[in-house]
Amino acid sequence: MVAVMRKPSPASVSAYAASCYGGVAGPAFASTSRYVPPLISYAETSPPPGWENGGVSSPRSAPVLVFDGDCAICSTLSRIVAERIRRRDDDFVIAAWQDLDLTELGLTEQQVIDALQWVTPAGRIASGADAVAAVLMAGHVWWRPFGAVIRLPLVNQLAAVIYRWVAANRDRLPGGTPACAMPPSSRAS
Repeated sequence: MVAVMRKPSPASVSAYAASCYGGVAGPAFASTSRYVPPLISYAETSPPPGWENGGVSSPRSAPVLVFDGDCAICSTLSRIVAERIRRRDDDFVIAAWQDLDLTELGLTEQQVIDALQWVTPAGRIASGADAVAAVLMAGHVWWRPFGAVIRLPLVNQLAAVIYRWVAANRDRLPGGTPACAMPPSSRAS
């Protein structure tokens, strides 16, 4: 499925689902069992396995980490979470909001544009720095102390300020692209 802001055709959704359930998500996966990132942007291609919503049924059995698939920084950081922080693919789903039914998750488009979202199977939502802490707490055991520290009251307030600044300036940071720019109404003044 293409992670751009247009509705995919039913044929492309079926082809993407078939490739995900077959374990193959494009030419980069066909020749090797280890993922080798292609030299193109994920904003223009199908996401790697484990990023789809196909493994999540209703009611959800795993938390969902929702990120902005049009943002290069967000996509890169989500890939790092998938490869280095998450223990197993079934611990939690990592998905671009453009590929999800937001109403099923209890989210709005404005929420997912503004910040990273963590949605538990029970429907509890954590945003921004709290979502980062939740990801770290759900990851490998050595990441959990970092998540616990982010949840501490004063650290959490500082982390929230830093998160909001990074989110508001993500198009200006190294690796950022114009697609990373947030709408002006969402920018911090």
